[in-house]
Amino acid sequence: FSLPQTDLVVSQLCYGGVSWGTKKTGDDMDRLLNAFRDMGGCFFDTAHCYSFWVPGGTGASELALGDYFRRNGSKGMVVATKGGHKSEPGYRKVEYHLSPARIEADIDDSLARLSVDTIDLFWLHRDDTSVPASEVIDTLNREVKRGRIRHLGASNWSMQRIDEANAHAKANNLRGFVASQPE
Repeated sequence: FSLPQTDLVVSQLCYGGVSWGTKKTGDDMDRLLNAFRDMGGCFFDTAHCYSFWVPGGTGASELALGDYFRRNGSKGMVVATKGGHKSEPGYRKVEYHLSPARIEADIDDSLARLSVDTIDLFWLHRDDTSVPASEVIDTLNREVKRGRIRHLGASNWSMQRIDEANAHAKANNLRGFVASQPE
């Protein structure tokens, strides 16, 4: 399946990893991910914030997927992860979770945890309407130019904000959002 507006070829099912590294670990996780791959699955979704509500869980999903790829290989696999999540009890405290510095820091963390050089599809997990959509798109496109992310997604954004962001991208010959992942 070709993901529209990208060069990504993904399986029709995407394996989401909220519990990777916390409830699903080691041999159990390997067995599940290997079964998914054996059936033709190649699309994996995680997030910077997954499992922050579990003691010691922040980043566990990305770390577990990165460890799995180191042991089992990642050739032909498509990795999607999310950054830009608002502050929550037990999770980091930031004023603007879509500020350029916060997005860059999330990408830094995710690349290190996943042990990859580039994130195939980088979702923004939550919107922050106090940050102009144009600023968010400009920040993400700087990361594309740096080679750290390839394609952009919006998770839990309104269609109005996605349209606003994509209009800015189109008017300035930049990449816009190619996918939406509503809750």
